Amino acid sequence: MKQIPKNDSFLDAMRMRLTNVPFTLISAHRVKEGRYNLDYERGVLDDITNYLSTPQRQRHRGMLSSCVPEDMHVRLRTVPQNIVYELGYNVIPATQALTLHGVPKVEIVGFLFSIKPNVQQVRRDCERARQMLKGPISQEYQRLKNGSSILPQLCADASVIGDACCNFCSTQGL
Repeated sequence: MKQIPKNDSFLDAMRMRLTNVPFTLISAHRVKEGRYNLDYERGVLDDITNYLSTPQRQRHRGMLSSCVPEDMHVRLRTVPQNIVYELGYNVIPATQALTLHGVPKVEIVGFLFSIKPNVQQVRRDCERARQMLKGPISQEYQRLKNGSSILPQLCADASVIGDACCNFCSTQGL
């Protein structure tokens, strides 16, 4: 199994959240906000894929909701980083902070332990995607167009984690 780098964006985001902006009684809201942000990244990727798959003469700026065509390569390269950051800054720490809502710590730890393999896999996949995106962006554009890019699955896997955390909040009555 591949090791996660020590200077990991996920852990940096968690440290920043817990040190600089600790949770108050709105942690369940932050879990839901984190899931929304993860879904937004998926939408960004869908927009870019649709834009690239459309014949050039039929493309227009309105097809991209989060960027302009000239900045599409920059936005695409930020998708893996944004996923890792969202998991490390909102989703996982907010789930840990559900004790503020009266959720027993043992239940939270058990839940987080159950999703830990998925979180670790998404972190590894994000790092692999970031390395791939350091190369020529035209290669990633081609992979998106022909369906061989890892980014859609990465977004889907991150959304599954966000959904699981939201479902956990729901089962706790939050």
